Amino acid sequence: MAFHSYAFSQETAKIIVNDSLKSAIDLQGVTIIGDSILHETPQLSPTSDQRTDEIVASLDGVSLIRRGNYAAEPTFRGMSSGQLSITIDGMKIFGACTDKMDPVSSYVSSNNLESITMSSNSNHCSQGSNVGGGFDFQTKGPQFSQKRHISGSAGMGYQTNGNGRLANMNLNYGDSAWAVNLNANYQKFDNYTAGGGKVIKYTQFEKINFALTASWMMSNTQVLKAQLIYDNAYNVGYPALPMDVSFAGGRIYSLSYKKYLANGSVFLKAYGNNITHIMDDTKREWVAMHMDMPGYSDTYGAYAQAKFYVGHQHTLMINPDYYQNKSFADMKMYPNDPTRPEEPVMYMITWPDVKRYSGSVLVSDDFKINEKSNIKYSGKIEYVSSKVFSEFGIKQLAVLGKDGTIPSSYLLGNGDVAYTHSVGENWKVFGQLGYAERQPTVSEGFGYYLFNSMDGYDYIGMPDLLKERALKTSLGTSFSTNKTTVETKIFHYQFHDYILANIDPTYDGMTIGSNGVKIYENIPNASISGFEVNIATEVSNAIRVQNTAQFSYGIDNNGTPLQMIPPFQNTTKLGYTYKVVEFRVEAIVAAMQNNPRKNAGETTTPSYGILNILAQAPFQLLKQSCTASIRANNIFDSNYWDHLDWNSIPRPGRSFILNLKMSF
Repeated sequence: MAFHSYAFSQETAKIIVNDSLKSAIDLQGVTIIGDSILHETPQLSPTSDQRTDEIVASLDGVSLIRRGNYAAEPTFRGMSSGQLSITIDGMKIFGACTDKMDPVSSYVSSNNLESITMSSNSNHCSQGSNVGGGFDFQTKGPQFSQKRHISGSAGMGYQTNGNGRLANMNLNYGDSAWAVNLNANYQKFDNYTAGGGKVIKYTQFEKINFALTASWMMSNTQVLKAQLIYDNAYNVGYPALPMDVSFAGGRIYSLSYKKYLANGSVFLKAYGNNITHIMDDTKREWVAMHMDMPGYSDTYGAYAQAKFYVGHQHTLMINPDYYQNKSFADMKMYPNDPTRPEEPVMYMITWPDVKRYSGSVLVSDDFKINEKSNIKYSGKIEYVSSKVFSEFGIKQLAVLGKDGTIPSSYLLGNGDVAYTHSVGENWKVFGQLGYAERQPTVSEGFGYYLFNSMDGYDYIGMPDLLKERALKTSLGTSFSTNKTTVETKIFHYQFHDYILANIDPTYDGMTIGSNGVKIYENIPNASISGFEVNIATEVSNAIRVQNTAQFSYGIDNNGTPLQMIPPFQNTTKLGYTYKVVEFRVEAIVAAMQNNPRKNAGETTTPSYGILNILAQAPFQLLKQSCTASIRANNIFDSNYWDHLDWNSIPRPGRSFILNLKMSF
């Protein structure tokens, strides 16, 4: 297994996805902005046959909210949803599902990933203002060549649990002026079986993803690139929710231009994306009332990044950004009583044609003070305005006593300072101090009777919410040698005007069987604290060990635990290479979560431990380079679920994944 050293950055935690013979994914800089330092230590990482959400979960501080077997929602240090920004190649994309069934990460394929960047800096790159940071999924770009050259790979796999069928391909053409890359991925799963043998209904899905990218080298210093991602998912089951998804589709496209200067670079990008998400319950065995719930999200934007190197000490960046988004979702409810055929179909708009306009400017300076110290400071100002354009939606808000004709506008300010200092040859200390603000999400501001199956309440948004604010700090230290790195981090987020939904007894629930209504509001304050520890060492040329531990603790102004806070988790990876064959053992242990937020439908979650094993080796077939791998997940067939898994739906039991890949 080839090892890659960490790259110095005060910005990111990054997973680099190689298209190499061993199809490995190497962690490079597994640190968070303001917490990062220079390492020279090999890392063990996931294999490239894993799904996108599984790869994301290997980043420090990241956990996943699962509502089924598809499209898990990433969280970072106990923060999710509007507290984080998720982009693809820097493009802002917003899911079209009112139930968060389609996080942005679901519209990109692991086979098409070049890298995943996680930043705790709310100002990072072109991501929108937020309090928790953001993910950026960078896709594979085409590769130029001095001579005309065609290369690529094709792979296929099978997963025993769920009858999973997998196939992917990557094709690249490049010459000195043009380069084109075509990527495709297909997945189809039936219902999986939990530990102990129980079949979990409504965990099936089918997904196809195509990505086409073309680059033109206009000159030695200028590159023009066009990109298209076409993603469809069909018949997606969600056992933790009352409805499934018949179709989820994403169309993502962009045109970018980059100019290299003697002392920096200029990058321009215009983009658009159209997301369609259709929920229905026609595949369920019994429903009280049949419903259709389609959702749509259209986003268009453009941004620029001008980077300049001033002397040998400063790296300046200016990043203006603009985007607009339109979100619309509605619901039709069909009566099931055959004795009353005259009963009309009921109609409701759940996202009332909300249009959001945002403009921002980010300025940052990465300043190398001396050979031992580095400081990076950044600031961002964003103005965002949202308005309802549906007359029907305005009337619905009027029922709540809200004037939907008045735009909801926010001026958001964010600032961060990150410092790194070397203490001797092997020790570094680092820290970050920041202030962040975010606007409410569309659901928090304008959602209308959105049913939450976790706690059984209908949720209503309030368009006059205050912006959520946070002071955040992190401190850490690292010890590193040529073969070993030990890194520790502690962090604290102090929120003000924290956005949370609480019960309002003056409203009646609309969903059949609803426990009542919760309305989004600002509470005075809340906090999230925790730590992360990462140890990696090369015991010998053949043996490598990595251990990661993470913990978060969150409470509101009354001392009540916040919801969706993961418990302590520890992951240990042991890698062994014998000649060309690589073996890997991964042990994941999670502690009991005995601090649930009971009024959010959470219960105490038991601890669990699982063991995964991998073996892979290269070989030659028809003079082509190939890789074969076999992976056994949850080898002891444990019946378990994570605290962030909605309604305690058990995760898959024992599963074997076979994979074959050919490169040419």
